[in-house]
Amino acid sequence: LFRSGDVLEEASINLYAAASLADVLEDEIALFNESQPNVTITLSTGSSGDMMDQIVAADGVDVDIFFSAATKQMNSLVEEGLVNEDNVVNLLKNEIVLIAAKDSDTSIALADETVPVGSYAREAFDSLGISVDDFAEVNNCSDVSAVKEAVKEGSNEVGIVYYSDYYSVKDDVDLIEVCDQSLYSECIYPVSVVNNSAADDAQ
Repeated sequence: LFRSGDVLEEASINLYAAASLADVLEDEIALFNESQPNVTITLSTGSSGDMMDQIVAADGVDVDIFFSAATKQMNSLVEEGLVNEDNVVNLLKNEIVLIAAKDSDTSIALADETVPVGSYAREAFDSLGISVDDFAEVNNCSDVSAVKEAVKEGSNEVGIVYYSDYYSVKDDVDLIEVCDQSLYSECIYPVSVVNNSAADDAQ
């Protein structure tokens, strides 16, 4: 059993995570390695759907942990037998917010509807009786990080991201509105060990 203060043996861990977790996980990995220098964690981030598809395509091989921005993708991996339901922990919760480039006015950046934050945004619009098709210009981005950068760089005037993403660009964008959580499903972030058949005991 692992006890606090123990130094783990040498191991390499592949962590697949939602793009909205990239900044915080890089910081947490560095902090973890201060006490666990023998464990190498390789972080791959992107849309939760893309990360899930890669895990399925590899049949779980060479992926040790999956951290999703929605329960949908984790549930799919449970159904595929690539994650044990008992190992899933709903660890974090987030909110969606509308951000705008400083002194901006029109086009909107949204993550694609297959990406959790894009799905939440469209659900909120639907609840308000607004169609995405009504916007003059919609930039369908690959993930939440792409939305954040599109607004930060001024490619789009407004965008919908997670509240946590806003903090990494708050000097460059304005927070316009925190979306009423009654308008969309809860943004739950589940994490689990993946059934990696190639993993050794240390992993």
